[in-house]
Amino acid sequence: MPALVMCAVVAPLATDLYLPGLTSMSADLGGGSVTAQASLTTFLISFSVGFLIWGPLSDRVGRRRLIIVGGLIFVAATAVCALSTNLTVFLIARSIEGLFGAAPTALSRAVVSDVHRGQLAAKKFASLGIFNSAAPVVAPAIGTLVLLLGADWRSMFWCVVVFGAVMVGMSTTGIPETRRLVQGEPHQLAFRKAAIELLRMPVFRIACIVTVTVSAVFFSYLGASESITVTYFGLPPAVYGTLVTANALSGSLIAVIYRTRLIHRLSTALVLRIGVSIIFIGVAIAVIGTGVGVAWLAWAGFFGLIAGNTLVFPTLVYLTQLSGASLGAGGLASAGSGVAQFLLGAAIGQIAVSVSGGSAFLLCLILAAVASVGLTCVLGTRTLSEHRLKALGTVATAPRLATGDESSFVPDSST
Repeated sequence: MPALVMCAVVAPLATDLYLPGLTSMSADLGGGSVTAQASLTTFLISFSVGFLIWGPLSDRVGRRRLIIVGGLIFVAATAVCALSTNLTVFLIARSIEGLFGAAPTALSRAVVSDVHRGQLAAKKFASLGIFNSAAPVVAPAIGTLVLLLGADWRSMFWCVVVFGAVMVGMSTTGIPETRRLVQGEPHQLAFRKAAIELLRMPVFRIACIVTVTVSAVFFSYLGASESITVTYFGLPPAVYGTLVTANALSGSLIAVIYRTRLIHRLSTALVLRIGVSIIFIGVAIAVIGTGVGVAWLAWAGFFGLIAGNTLVFPTLVYLTQLSGASLGAGGLASAGSGVAQFLLGAAIGQIAVSVSGGSAFLLCLILAAVASVGLTCVLGTRTLSEHRLKALGTVATAPRLATGDESSFVPDSST
């Protein structure tokens, strides 16, 4: 499990750790604010493309080798980013970093769905969700510490290099090849047929649509919350830093409570409905807060947004991977959910920020409309009934691995 955690938090570390050094990086490489935006956009686009490549490919050639090779190239590309002296070289390296960094993230999801089913799989994804919600806080904090120690933005990328090297080492020793657990089984399908069958599955479609909506809201929050707090409400940057850190930490706390206390008591469908409802209510409160100009009310809505996301994201990943595993196509399912989250969700979030024209109230209003789509999908369907989800979960319960000390990857027979 520790190796899977390292793989799962590649994206937030690669995107957020160097954020405190964006100003100095832009000055060194040239391009001003365009450099900052391009560095983020380039990574997210290539990262999304990587999901489309490594997920389906891993269904054919296996997970482990792609995680290791992708991790090694990710480390090398990150090192080139740290050494870059001009913008062109930096952006090329950044795109390679995102493309191959997608392999560990995408395939960590597939590894879990290869081996675990039912409630145990949901618990594993919830555990990964704890670290995913904490990573966006830890990463900028590490970057800020690097600056306080007198280093520069290049040192931040070297920190990511060290993390990537540790990730590769842990993956080499801690992640077995799980794809062979389902290879050759009757339900395994050819790529094209598997893709068609996956898209026909109502659970997968709904999970992807909801992923797009909640991701759009989340990425808009990441991109615009500082401007709303500092520019619109006129609060000091230090206050914003405190609020966003407290918000992320509270989200991690909710994830821990869900993983340890509630996951046995609440059905998957109920958790999803509660989470999406909280997101919608949070955005609605933010609409009121920005409309009347009350900062604490807007941030109360933002806290609700993150609280809902903490419940929703692991559940959505679980549903998409459950669908893929029933076809022997966990990698393909990971590709679909990754594109929904990192490409479509991020793109819609960026469009919402652009269309709002700097108006905090209009942005929150747009996000409320987007969140309502996800809420309608979740509340207006019977597809997420527990008996259907259980039917998916019992299609192919993975057997034990034949060799190696891989007890942490063996499914609980009680599920």
